[in-house]
Amino acid sequence: MVAQSRIAEGWDWERLGELDKSRAAFAEAHDLFAAAGDRRGAAIASHLTGDIFYDQGKYAEANRTYESALVIFREIGDQRDASRSLNNLGNVANDIGDFPKAMKYYEQTLAIDRETGSKSGVAGALGNMANVLDSMSDLSNARKKNEEGLAMFREVGDQRGTASTLGNLGNVLIEMGELTAARQRLDEGMDIQKQTGYRRGQAYALNNLADLLTVSGDFSEARKLAEQSLALRKELGESTNVAFSQQELGWIAFNEARLTDAESYLRGATQAFQNADLRDNLVSCNALLARVLLAAGKTAEAGRLAGAAQEMAKSRPSRPPQFDAALALASVQTAEGKFADATKAAQDVLNLATRYGYVGYQMESRLMLVQVLTRSGKLSQARAQAGALQKDARAKGYGRIEREAAKLVVH
Repeated sequence: MVAQSRIAEGWDWERLGELDKSRAAFAEAHDLFAAAGDRRGAAIASHLTGDIFYDQGKYAEANRTYESALVIFREIGDQRDASRSLNNLGNVANDIGDFPKAMKYYEQTLAIDRETGSKSGVAGALGNMANVLDSMSDLSNARKKNEEGLAMFREVGDQRGTASTLGNLGNVLIEMGELTAARQRLDEGMDIQKQTGYRRGQAYALNNLADLLTVSGDFSEARKLAEQSLALRKELGESTNVAFSQQELGWIAFNEARLTDAESYLRGATQAFQNADLRDNLVSCNALLARVLLAAGKTAEAGRLAGAAQEMAKSRPSRPPQFDAALALASVQTAEGKFADATKAAQDVLNLATRYGYVGYQMESRLMLVQVLTRSGKLSQARAQAGALQKDARAKGYGRIEREAAKLVVH
């Protein structure tokens, strides 16, 4: 059948990273199925078209095509495919920051998959619910659901699902400060992605490992992995994921004091996040860019950007963008001699990060407080706090923080 051959062609183009050609093949398959009166085939082709829109960061288009497919699946009583469309509608909602809506979609997916006996579907829904819980700062339950989903993926031998969940679990463990356990999960996930040959998954795994290595202070190796991730994502035509790799490389370059490179990466990423309306990512990227500009002596521009990030962060439900914006503004305030304001901003982050279990942000806010003390001339107090931070960072494997704290101990 011609329509089926177009579906196969679309998958072939997708594996080669030719997303526009893949989408065109799926769209043609939809038209052929519709002309033949095959509603299920047309709905499947619509769903696959949505997948490509999603991979390209075109969330409005993805949402529209998933909804179109869902209507047909429900009308013809196709529960399993309806579950897939609901799941992917949840992915879109989660990515744009509508977490309650995402959770409702995933709960519907979970109910259908339990009813139909799809263990892979249940595992996937649990993992996606974990991602929402992570975004809502419920790290403990995010970890539990990831672990539950991981066990089910292993049970049914779903390698791709196993690798993806290992990556998500590793990221939660990084946030919780369990870096050794995170490294074990991320390494295993990377090994599986290589075995399966799933290049998109490999790019995610590379970027996740790069982030962990940056936290650990191994900037050189982190840069190599992030560059590999960026190259893969460019080759695959994933514009939004390219921005995630650019953001990671900007963070690494900032830590290596390569400020021109950092600014270039981050300006590219912010434009992509703005185009895709990914506001949480835009806030965090602009906050980091403000810190880069401040380090480069562009204080006025850094201040404007940090202030804008802080204002946007107020309307965001996720904690990390709020923390990033507050710490960027505290950096600017410290440079401007507004020590009381900077102290309050950093202390607020420390309090909230402690409450919600974000160990990395606890370290970052403590470092900021030491930097404020140093700049304000309270050197004895700064050295004492820097020494305590250096010890704690070393114990938990936060090599980057340990290194920065060591500089302040001898200041």
